[in-house]
Amino acid sequence: MGWLYSTEWDSAAKMRDSLRDDLTRAGHEIVKEATVAFGRRYYAACKKNGVTSLFVALIEGSPKNGFGYKDMDEGCGPNDTDCPLSVLAVLSPVEDIYCPVKDDGAAKWATEFRAKCRAHAATRAASASAAKALKPGDKVWLRNTKSNPFTISVVGKNAKGTFRVLGYDEKGLGPYRLPMARLDRVEVANA
Repeated sequence: MGWLYSTEWDSAAKMRDSLRDDLTRAGHEIVKEATVAFGRRYYAACKKNGVTSLFVALIEGSPKNGFGYKDMDEGCGPNDTDCPLSVLAVLSPVEDIYCPVKDDGAAKWATEFRAKCRAHAATRAASASAAKALKPGDKVWLRNTKSNPFTISVVGKNAKGTFRVLGYDEKGLGPYRLPMARLDRVEVANA
């Protein structure tokens, strides 16, 4: 249940390759996988004995000190809820993975984890849609921040095609890159 580190992994990519090799050697077929959060989380839908379950690895480290991971399954109730829907879609039903007779909470945690991931994906999709409608002068409020709004100064796509929203806080400080996944509400500027 702890973290495993090695200086042999001088990049997160090499560490993930090692995880894939370990899963394959253990007899798992990787049906679908994804790396999210700038390479800090790895999700793999692994099939073995006709059941497809989720492998989760939290990743941290640096090229100088090596990388490490902490692995778990969805029955452990991971806190991060950014598993892509494409990975969730290929998983077997929770009842097929976790024994319903053995009440250790794993089935409940897995069910809650999947629901939270779906809610997270819906929120991100709504935020992306809202970001496309923003224009300079609009005011936005972000979740989990104080009540002060940000005034939009730039809306557009960067070189990678990712939406970029910049704004100034109510004191005129900034510009700040605004995370649209945390968008709470929008006040449209007067036309």
